[in-house]
Amino acid sequence: MIINNNKFEVNPGDIIYVDKNESHGFRNENDREFKMIVFKINFQKGDFFLE
Repeated sequence: MIINNNKFEVNPGDIIYVDKNESHGFRNENDREFKMIVFKINFQKGDFFLE
């Protein structure tokens, strides 16, 4: 996981909170498939999620 240009390793069962307006993204650095659940609080018109 990358938050504000800082890289963090994420493992199964981890919970990550990203504050609003923080730049963030994911990068899978191995061959294993991963799945995640995303909870978006206060979804507003114009918000989006890239698949």
